Amino acid sequence: MVEALASRLSRQLSDKGFFLRTGDAKGMDTAFWRGAASDRRLRFRSRDAKPWAFDMVQKYLPDDRSGFGNWSPYVQGLMARNMMQVLGDDGNSPSDFLICYTPVLHYHNSECGGTGYAIRCALDHSIPVFNLKDSKIFESCRKSLPNEAEEEAWWKKQK
Repeated sequence: MVEALASRLSRQLSDKGFFLRTGDAKGMDTAFWRGAASDRRLRFRSRDAKPWAFDMVQKYLPDDRSGFGNWSPYVQGLMARNMMQVLGDDGNSPSDFLICYTPVLHYHNSECGGTGYAIRCALDHSIPVFNLKDSKIFESCRKSLPNEAEEEAWWKKQK
């Protein structure tokens, strides 16, 4: 259900002129990618991470993690990709807001995974975070969208 909402949100946001940045993970990243207009989306992959983003990750290590230099290059790239989603390809183009889903609402430990890095970075840069796990945020987003019949008709036209 949350992934369907994410796809609907990304379509509405891209229709309103927002440019969507996402990663390459299964789940929410894929849902956002699927919903956004093809000319209004950008996917960051771990292999594309820039040097500045690797440096930035270390600033946002959770309280219960250390030793970033000992992590595999692939995992380091995943975390650096999260920085690029929040701050743009150049590190100087911050997102207007961050929409995510993580079951943990305390973002300073490793329980919320890579999403936590993005959240900590966004909050540090005064970027609003909307975690769809929060039922109030989920309902607010759901109510802001067209009804599901209209949405289904739109998706059928896309196929």
